[in-house]
Amino acid sequence: MMSSDRLETLIKQAEELIQASEYKLAISVFQQSLQIDPDNVELLRQYGKALTKIREFEQAIKIFEKALVIAPRNVKLLSCYITVLNKLGKTTQLIDTYHKLIEIEPQNYITLNSYANALASTGKHERAFQLFERALKIEPNNPITLNSYANALASDGQYERALQFFKQCLQIKSRNSNTLNSYIYFQYALALERLDKYEQAIDQLLAIKMETLTPYQANVIRLHLGRLHYRIKQPEKGNEYFEAAIANSDDKDRTLLYTARSILALQVIPIAKERLSCYSKLQKTRRAMPRRLRC
Repeated sequence: MMSSDRLETLIKQAEELIQASEYKLAISVFQQSLQIDPDNVELLRQYGKALTKIREFEQAIKIFEKALVIAPRNVKLLSCYITVLNKLGKTTQLIDTYHKLIEIEPQNYITLNSYANALASTGKHERAFQLFERALKIEPNNPITLNSYANALASDGQYERALQFFKQCLQIKSRNSNTLNSYIYFQYALALERLDKYEQAIDQLLAIKMETLTPYQANVIRLHLGRLHYRIKQPEKGNEYFEAAIANSDDKDRTLLYTARSILALQVIPIAKERLSCYSKLQKTRRAMPRRLRC
């Protein structure tokens, strides 16, 4: 069989294996394909993606970097590279790669939003805000950008400004998924709490459709509702939410919840300073946001 025919057969086989989620087998086929055409950028990209799927991130980076030497302005390739850099926490390289991507696609509001998030996570808020503004000029009512901007403002302590963007997000909530709306309500509630607007924070949490959440996520909401009711001197209501969370928890989380409730009930320390290890473990919430960049 001629090498071109052999390559075409191998590519088809790899595609079928990827569709079947047989990534390790697909990797073997990609390796065979690259022996025939070692500088094929799309093959290298797909090979890197398969490595990413099995969490071979360091190897995937090497493959993507090899491909980028051949095609440094390939948008799909850069997006895949960003995905792996993000997973490995290589922040400096991540930001540099976003910068290159924006130079190629300056009007891509999704990339602008992702770049801004990366900058905000490293404390470069002013530059992040500029990019959020650019993204919103291109797509003014994009809920993910509005929410990301609000979160970045809140992380910078600009809670009043953050509230404006959370409100704007919820004005278009009918366009959003239940997952995104739940996340917006939750982050909105946290910002309101930081401004001592506890009743309003409770209202936002109550607007979340609990039936759309995972059991873990629902317990996070119950925990916050319970804590806020203790804060506004409604311990009986607070206790109801803690009891509901305890009833839906495993043994490990149940112990933590009992401890957190006892601390709140006794009011041993101010709520604003209750960053105890038992409470911190329960505060973590899974951000089930849509992917900002897909490779």
